[in-house]
Amino acid sequence: MDVRFLGPLEVVADDRTVALGGPRQRAVVAVLALAVPEVVSTDRLVDAIWGEEPPASPLPTLQVFVSKLRKSLAAAGVDGVLESRPPGYRLRIDPLDTDVHRFEAGIADARRLRDAEPEAALATYDAALAMWRGPFLGDLVDLPFVAAEAARLEELRFLAVEQRLDLVLALGRHTEVVGELEELVRLHPTREVLWGHLMTALYRSDRQADALLAYGRAREQLAEELGIDPSQALRQLELAILQQDPALAAPGRPAQQVSLSDGTGAEAAPVGELAPRLAARVPRLSTPTFGRDALVAEVGQQLAEARLVSLTGMGGSGKSRVATVVAQELSDQGRPVAFLTITEATSADRLHVDIAEALEAATGRDPLEALADRDELVVLDNLESMAVGDEAVAALLERTGLTLLVTTRVPLGLLAERELPVEPLGLPPVDAGPVAIAASPAVAMFVDRASAAARAAGRS
Repeated sequence: MDVRFLGPLEVVADDRTVALGGPRQRAVVAVLALAVPEVVSTDRLVDAIWGEEPPASPLPTLQVFVSKLRKSLAAAGVDGVLESRPPGYRLRIDPLDTDVHRFEAGIADARRLRDAEPEAALATYDAALAMWRGPFLGDLVDLPFVAAEAARLEELRFLAVEQRLDLVLALGRHTEVVGELEELVRLHPTREVLWGHLMTALYRSDRQADALLAYGRAREQLAEELGIDPSQALRQLELAILQQDPALAAPGRPAQQVSLSDGTGAEAAPVGELAPRLAARVPRLSTPTFGRDALVAEVGQQLAEARLVSLTGMGGSGKSRVATVVAQELSDQGRPVAFLTITEATSADRLHVDIAEALEAATGRDPLEALADRDELVVLDNLESMAVGDEAVAALLERTGLTLLVTTRVPLGLLAERELPVEPLGLPPVDAGPVAIAASPAVAMFVDRASAAARAAGRS
């Protein structure tokens, strides 16, 4: 039996689609399959299906749903798969009988293959992304349990899209993805990773002017949509393009001959990183921060208690700004802080070396060995850009004494992790008065940015 969530809900047995009935009856299968191999209590099923407005007697209705589903499954040749187990029900299938689990396993496999077998990794990404037939449970979007899981999986899907494009660029196929990237930045104008990929693809296609124009479009979109400036990584990429940095050259080009002191020749090492690595100093913000005092204080408290704190949220939510404010405050208080912005080209080994160099611990040995006795704070911004960011961080926690503050769109899933979600600044209620509107952090930030733009226009 195959349960498919990545689109409208489908259950397929012996190459035939099983008739599952109405939306709430179908939802019973969805909730049970998502929880495989766990038992789902009847209370949890009622909450998932009806939310805060259950019928007067939900349990008899739930039992009717289960009875009808058993008949449909038995008619399709999978009798006995829906079991009654205290305190509720269980679907007796393997997790890999669901496309959600196969998708997540495929993405994990692609990440592991990336460095050693990039072509195989690309094929694995393609196979995993091809499982999506539409929005997650697109026929059940109005039911209470769908929204949270849909948000998680859509973010994971988009990270996979970005990592696949990163791999395509690393393989030197930049001309193949310019059109795809143009469409993606049109649909998702606040995803800075996509703008970076587009700039890189255009530059490598001998379109330097277009790459710089793309940066200008990104800056305008971020200002218009979120009222923020491009990230440090995107600004550094623009600078690298202006300087025609050799690190941006496409991989796979013939190695150049360089002359040695004895008059002989040798091949230079190939280049191809997407962007140069950034200095590890704490960046200084050029604009005020609004509405983040409580969160900044909470991050500081968590860093006093834990060695790994993750700021999570969608692109543009303000994670990097919060991390920067925290890093500035702690640095001003005298705590040593290294701040590294992760790019698509950062490998685990390179990251460990960069941290060791930033903390002046590089001695020619294993960088993790050199960092074994260090206890400074290291900020890792934009960690989701790394295919193996969780593994790199796990190694740092296991073999060093460092404290880590990371920004990432999805949690790392490590036991030591303290996750703090970063939500975008909220707008005031529609019925708010002038005082409340003016006090809203989002409005205050907009007024500040608009005022600054007006002053700049007046000077020009």
